[in-house]
Amino acid sequence: MFEVNHTDNKVAIGYNVIECKRGQSLKSLRTWATEFECGTKAATKFFDMLEKDGMITRETIGKGKHSTTLLTVCNYDTYQSKKVDKETLDTTQGKRNGDTKETQGERKGDTNNNDNNTNNENNHKLHTWIDANANRVNKMKEPLTFEQCDKLKEDFHNEFVMEILTSMHNYEPLLRKNRNANLTFRNWANRDERYKKWREAKGLIEITMNT
Repeated sequence: MFEVNHTDNKVAIGYNVIECKRGQSLKSLRTWATEFECGTKAATKFFDMLEKDGMITRETIGKGKHSTTLLTVCNYDTYQSKKVDKETLDTTQGKRNGDTKETQGERKGDTNNNDNNTNNENNHKLHTWIDANANRVNKMKEPLTFEQCDKLKEDFHNEFVMEILTSMHNYEPLLRKNRNANLTFRNWANRDERYKKWREAKGLIEITMNT
């Protein structure tokens, strides 16, 4: 979700040079609000939620007009390692698919690939549903990725996800006023009273964000 450094870097803030390490980002709250297409108050509440959930930490750097926010994604290296492992696995499976020799080992590999393809199809059913029932969501400048669809299925009930996506699809100014499908969905979901009650029941924080 966040545009953070992949390697350590240094950034000039006013007359100071600040070290911005891997997994960190130095941006003002106003800059984040512009990227999220919301107000600074909503962006603050969003970061409050993530920080309380242990996903990020924040630190104010500098003073006055030269101040900015140092944002750190917790366990960034762990997330990146999982991503690299998945990419390596996908590459290995792709090479196996390209091998056409008729050996018993390859036939077994083909069977495994078929199983993996079935799992992928199950994981991406939501993306297919969007294509068929809420295709305006996929026309946004930043549509939902397969990974984001999987995450939505983890975080929300299927019926709730489909209701929100349908409402987004039917929202006439959607493509003019909104850019990022994932952020827009979560903003709308966080405004929904049913989701608020569900979060309270789970002992999670309540947040309201404006798109």
